[in-house]
Amino acid sequence: MQGSDAARKSLVIALNAAREDVVSKDELREAVMADSNGSSERDRKYRNVAILVKGLSDFEPFFKYHGSWLSLGWAHKSISMHFFAATLLNNMLSGNDAEASIEFLQQILIKDCLMAGWYSAIWGIEVDMPVEIDYQDKKLKLIPFDLLSDSAQGKLTPPRDVLWHLPSVTKTPLGQMPTAAIALSYVVSPLVRSTDPDLVTQVTIDAKESFEIMNDVISVISLLGPSCPIAVKQWFEYDDRVIEHVFNFQGTSGFLPHLYVMPLSHSPKKIEITEAQTLITTFLKITDRAFRARLILSLNRFNQALRLGVNGGVVDLAIALEALLGDSDNTGEIAHKISTRAALLASETLPERQRVFKQVKSLYTKRSKVVHGTRTSDKSSKIELNQIQEEFDRDKILVQLVIRKILDFGKIPDWSTLELSDSLI
Repeated sequence: MQGSDAARKSLVIALNAAREDVVSKDELREAVMADSNGSSERDRKYRNVAILVKGLSDFEPFFKYHGSWLSLGWAHKSISMHFFAATLLNNMLSGNDAEASIEFLQQILIKDCLMAGWYSAIWGIEVDMPVEIDYQDKKLKLIPFDLLSDSAQGKLTPPRDVLWHLPSVTKTPLGQMPTAAIALSYVVSPLVRSTDPDLVTQVTIDAKESFEIMNDVISVISLLGPSCPIAVKQWFEYDDRVIEHVFNFQGTSGFLPHLYVMPLSHSPKKIEITEAQTLITTFLKITDRAFRARLILSLNRFNQALRLGVNGGVVDLAIALEALLGDSDNTGEIAHKISTRAALLASETLPERQRVFKQVKSLYTKRSKVVHGTRTSDKSSKIELNQIQEEFDRDKILVQLVIRKILDFGKIPDWSTLELSDSLI
């Protein structure tokens, strides 16, 4: 390699020449793939860019990062000379000269730590002000969507974008802007990582856990009903917008696969801040992984029941109850067992328990009809349909109550003790 001063001067000359070849950011991807020894139209058009890519190998402050990874939350971007060429040219196209672009990129690469976060746009609930909760070494926030930073990713969530990306099985689009968002903030250190497989794997695991905890919290918020939170867009970004600008990326994003059905109608509900904070905090304190898994299964099914009509909804409500009230072997008469346990949890007096027992048994009867091909609305009069909907609404309230009771208790009850003592304590 050349001496640092000579290498820097050569890089400045090559960068200025390459900048003459590239007139817009849209050309960058194609330009950096040009071959300095090639004869294609692209190679001729962007020959100076190809020379820049080749010359970057002589500039040690950049070359030493060759083969490393840039952390993007869930994913990683491989650092190569092509990547540096695109980054430097992108910076120049934004108005900086060659010297300033080189210096700025060097300073970014040596950053020790940066604040970043996962974000999820939510429909169906409204909050007046941010709700902030500490979770391990991260900070979880439920915030009004309008308070999100005006970032590149945030601009990707208007209805037009959402309608374009929603799967074809979606019943009806919401046709409105998100009403809230969840942010999970944490420190990324460092920005550039080695290719050590163990380190890269750990970063991926950390990102996966962050992704899952946000989805879990969204499911927990379903208990604040009657409307339910629906998360469609989720993404990662750095708090420092300069990072996105310098590296010309927009984070990593995706759509939540299990939320594949939208409600036929959906009016956002304003949730009470203190109640939301208490509910989320209670859930985040759960350390028993097996209990948390059962709780999340129940919550996801409950959330889905809120989005479905009666026929699909009664099936999901029954599954939500079984996830928490059933046994691993599911022996015996399941409907009777679930009905008994729901009655013990949801009520205190004998008349009330008898009512709840009868209600859950009825839910299982309706579930059985749906599973075996009989729709609850088949050959029903308008009055009967209204009664069916009213029963379904009461069933949702009951299942909601049962889930909250077990969430507050913090574990699956010892059913043999409960059935004898009539008390969770």
